[in-house]
Amino acid sequence: MAAATSEFWRVIEGGFPACPPGTVVVFVNDGASARIIRTDGHVVGTIHQSTTRQTVSADGATITLVNESEGWRTVLSKGAHGGPATQWQMPDTKRDPSQWTDAEWHVFEVAAPQVAAALRNGGRFVVFPYCISLVFLSLKQASPITFVQPGKRKWGIRWMLVSLVLGWWGIPWGPWWTIRSIHACARGGIDVNGTTIRRIGQGLATPNMPGTPPR
Repeated sequence: MAAATSEFWRVIEGGFPACPPGTVVVFVNDGASARIIRTDGHVVGTIHQSTTRQTVSADGATITLVNESEGWRTVLSKGAHGGPATQWQMPDTKRDPSQWTDAEWHVFEVAAPQVAAALRNGGRFVVFPYCISLVFLSLKQASPITFVQPGKRKWGIRWMLVSLVLGWWGIPWGPWWTIRSIHACARGGIDVNGTTIRRIGQGLATPNMPGTPPR
């Protein structure tokens, strides 16, 4: 398909199934095809380079898609009739990503496709706690956020050593917090998927959310 760029497109004529005029959509490319996703996160269809003819206006403000085999034609705009989406529903970051609905995943995949794919396969954002003590003062700290790839495991050995060397000496909490920190590191760290995904997804509510129309 011909190249064109925009982040959001509004249907102004015709329509995909479940996308009457006025519907705002974003395209997610997948090689020779692209998924069409509404701003509620639902995939309404897939257009394929081999079956869908695309025509872009000279100023790039409108795009016409025609699929003769399926019998539909639609015109989309990014100009005065279009504009960015103002309501894009973020996934529920209070729940574990493994429990997200397909619609929630689709929204997140638009914002961070590589991260979304890794999370789907078991990737995790984690921090490794550690303890530093100064006699009568013990401080619980956490490492920077680390992404653990699917199927991998990190032990946080560096942070375990910090606790072992510097954590015991506080009275009375140093030994207790040191043991707990080492235990958490040995278990692979503390999962912070929800917090991190929320930060990544903050841009979903803005007009500049990334998205690319089909090529």
